Amino acid sequence: MIPHAAAGGSPPGPPAAVFLMIAGQSNSRTAGNSAATPNAKYASFLAAPNMQIGVSNGSGGHTFAPYVPGTGGNSDSYNSGGAWGSELEFVYQMRQAGDNRPVYVVKHGINGQDLYADWAPTAPGDDFSFLEAKVAAARAFFAANSITIGQEVLCWCQGEADSNYDFKANPYAANFVAFLAAIRSRVSASALFICERIRPLGYEPNGTGVVALEGFRNADKVREGQLAGVLGDGNATAVD
Repeated sequence: MIPHAAAGGSPPGPPAAVFLMIAGQSNSRTAGNSAATPNAKYASFLAAPNMQIGVSNGSGGHTFAPYVPGTGGNSDSYNSGGAWGSELEFVYQMRQAGDNRPVYVVKHGINGQDLYADWAPTAPGDDFSFLEAKVAAARAFFAANSITIGQEVLCWCQGEADSNYDFKANPYAANFVAFLAAIRSRVSASALFICERIRPLGYEPNGTGVVALEGFRNADKVREGQLAGVLGDGNATAVD
């Protein structure tokens, strides 16, 4: 049914959209399903998800296209090309709750990236600056196409790479605080920040196993650092 305006008014415009940012290492970009066929529960949702994924326009900017996960899709700009991650479950849960707002997704997740150096806000030309540039390009697209953003959300899924080594795990809490401060000043001051905490497993250098006692200690340092960081942010939460 097409809504009609009240007398003397104008028809309502499209609802303000959700700007969803996905960032981290491999489990942010694939959710453990590297270009695999998405879970069957998503089949009906994917028929009309009202969900757009940011893609390069070939000149350093962004345009958006309908989100297509899985082999041959466009939902991952690195490695497998169509791997689906946290963004698909997030929007699925929105739709299950009756929230049908349009969603625009920008994603930057690469395998094996640590917060110690790869995601450090002070590292020029690395992950943080790439995310920052993608978000800025998306905002320019929204402005150029009169797209109103009503809510921003950033999902962070990362930490295993820092758990492999003492020298990365020990400063994780401090590095995470600095990372969150940079997110607020350079990426989004208002986004709900959702930290997907790593599993409480032990990690050994180069991912050779999950039995090292120090690996369990390091994973705990990362998990506790993530929890402390979101508690200190004011507009963040953590999920396991």
